[in-house]
Amino acid sequence: MEQRFERETADLVRSWGKHDREVLRDYLVSDVEDPRINVQSVLTRHFLMERLWPGLFGQFKEHELRFAVAANWLLGIRKDGSLVARHDDILCALLAGPDEQPDGIEIPDWVRGVFSSLPAEADGFEVPDYISDVLVLPPPARQDEPPLPDYAASTFLGLFRRALAGASVATADRPTVIEPACGSANDYRYLDAFGVAAHIDYTGFDLCEKNIANAREMFPAVDFRAGNILAVEAGERTFEICIVHDIFEHLSIEAMAKGVAEVCRVSDRSVLAHFFQMHDEPEHLVRTHEDYHWNRLSLEKVAQLFGAEGFELVRAMKIADLVAARFDSAQTHNEHAWTLHLERMDN
Repeated sequence: MEQRFERETADLVRSWGKHDREVLRDYLVSDVEDPRINVQSVLTRHFLMERLWPGLFGQFKEHELRFAVAANWLLGIRKDGSLVARHDDILCALLAGPDEQPDGIEIPDWVRGVFSSLPAEADGFEVPDYISDVLVLPPPARQDEPPLPDYAASTFLGLFRRALAGASVATADRPTVIEPACGSANDYRYLDAFGVAAHIDYTGFDLCEKNIANAREMFPAVDFRAGNILAVEAGERTFEICIVHDIFEHLSIEAMAKGVAEVCRVSDRSVLAHFFQMHDEPEHLVRTHEDYHWNRLSLEKVAQLFGAEGFELVRAMKIADLVAARFDSAQTHNEHAWTLHLERMDN
């Protein structure tokens, strides 16, 4: 079995290592994966904020989830070639009220609801009308220009930086956080930019040396290291919190179970695990893609694996359902995305 894990690790290293550092630096922080507008990345920040500032910023968090969903809709509008000249029509229809529909364009009711709520006050700060801000802009002039302008994607980055700068954390002890498969500091760069990272003791590791080189270049003072989720170089219960994004689906079922066991071994209290391919079915759907897996994992079986390691499933969130519960008929870019919050049973 160990030899099989070694071969699988080598395949993963080879698969990711074939990409240039520049590609790896930007690959998972753009478009729908941009942590500023990706719902699962938003949930990561909210989870850590609740540990640091329990009970605070509830209005802000709700508005940021609303923003993330609306920003993804705006991203789709900006990328749709048939709508590049229709931004004014969409904005005029929104301003005219719920009965106005531009020819050939259906504006969802939930978008109208968000639009009518802006600008808004949240926890003493003003949330701007980011929908109008984007729709008044001309379409991207170049193919390599981000469809969603950087300043628009950073709407809540600026708001949270100001809010957190004036807030006292609940404890003097900095929570220790580990992130397997951290990439090129994909989510950490926004934990830092939002003002969260300054209050945690973070360690990130990744199989790909190029990713780690990128992360260290951006954050030389942070503990980024080459490492393997199948053999985490840390003692038992070393870290209070583990945050893990989109890695278990890329492993064989046997390696995935080993990775879960390692995450649980080094985590003392909490795990927040994000999945991009999961379903509420009794069996895993095993698929391969080039040199690695692209499995759709069973929620039940994954929860059982964590349970066998002493972690109880507190909440299982299907992202599409979470979004739909807040915004009737709203859709996400990935209907198979789930986030699991797990806590160690003996705490």
